[in-house]
Amino acid sequence: MPITVNPADKWGSTLLTSGDYVHKGPNQAGNKSLISYRSDIGVPGYTGYIAGPQAVVLPLKTCERTGRPVSDAAREAATTRTLPGGALAGSEYADKFRKGPADTQPASRTGGGYWITQRSLGQSAPFIATSTYRAETLAGAENTERQLLRSQGLPCTIPQYEAARQTAPRAQSADPSMRRVAAGSLAASTRSATQRPATAITTAGELVGYQTTTQSALEGAAAMAAQAVARKPAVPASTEARYPVMPHAMPPSFHGAASAYVRDYGCDASDPMERSAPAEKFQTRMATGRDLAAGTTRNTNNLPGYTGYIAASKYNHLAVAQSANADERINRQADACLFGMDQYARGRVPGYTGYKPKAPRNQTTEQPSQGPPTCTTSGAANAQATKHGVPPIDNSHYINSRAGLMTFFTATGEHVSDNGLSNAQEYYRLCRPSMMFRMSALPHVTHYGKPFAARNSLV
Repeated sequence: MPITVNPADKWGSTLLTSGDYVHKGPNQAGNKSLISYRSDIGVPGYTGYIAGPQAVVLPLKTCERTGRPVSDAAREAATTRTLPGGALAGSEYADKFRKGPADTQPASRTGGGYWITQRSLGQSAPFIATSTYRAETLAGAENTERQLLRSQGLPCTIPQYEAARQTAPRAQSADPSMRRVAAGSLAASTRSATQRPATAITTAGELVGYQTTTQSALEGAAAMAAQAVARKPAVPASTEARYPVMPHAMPPSFHGAASAYVRDYGCDASDPMERSAPAEKFQTRMATGRDLAAGTTRNTNNLPGYTGYIAASKYNHLAVAQSANADERINRQADACLFGMDQYARGRVPGYTGYKPKAPRNQTTEQPSQGPPTCTTSGAANAQATKHGVPPIDNSHYINSRAGLMTFFTATGEHVSDNGLSNAQEYYRLCRPSMMFRMSALPHVTHYGKPFAARNSLV
């Protein structure tokens, strides 16, 4: 038969009675709860943080019984999700992401196919499946006819065009050769029965036209090409002229054939001195390349086209302030928050330099081989504590777990804390709990150190 070990014999008398600690179900605390206390250096009354290597865990709950068993109906309702009709419902993933026949059908509308984003949009616009070239060049006549039929009887929605339409009706169509017909008389008597005009008058008395984007672009390009051919070539300006307004010699026209880069920096193999001012009195405070290199200010006699470092001058206040170095640069490292830095030791993870959250478990007494760092708050404290070497573990003040857990909180005869004794004497001097007199005001109900009286009883 298996041998059973009494928990009291295994852990000593520190175990609490398990009659009052009953597990209440799966949503409650675990059956095994632990408490840790300091095991290397005895500090009577200390209830603060205890490092991991210096702590000994003690189980509090030893009973593995559970409370009242869960009913079958509650367990079934918690484990299976049922519909109002009693049928079992599928998983949430199967309900929302199940692939149906509509997800794999051929592309017949926008977002066709197995697209999750278009699943709940419903019926969308019809899928045209055409291009601009086909719609405007190949099928331009059909689209023009369709647009004209749709525009019959529509009122004008642009107030700015109403006056212009009343005086000079607009005549635009897809066929430029038919504009003469639209620009002429559009009375019913002048229309031909076999030829439909390019622009018709609607029932509202308006002239509606249509022109494709491709036709407009082609006509605009042809007109610009014709104007460029008919334009006379520009006469180049003389390079010998000197203009006192500009710091370099150039024609005072910003709409010439030369680019802005050529005006400011010159062309290939050009002489910068040819574009310089004849004398210092003709120079200005404006940069030659202010349109290309915005932000630079020329305050010295630099060569035109120079884009390098500009020395500090009395005219540039920002340059003067930076050259004087009156204000020191902001030290981001000094202003960084301590908790935003990695101030915890890296002994547990060798070579790890990533982020560690702020938690007491991140601080460890296991120092790296090169010693604790001194650049952080925790590292400086560790270095100060271990600069004379790590003291050996003294077991003289260890607490005997078999003697009971209360020996940790009460001072024994072996060790008495001088600090605790001094605090106790100071407290006794200020608040002396005597029966004869008191040195501080007492509550009207009870007082520490004074027995209860009948008049103070609430019963």
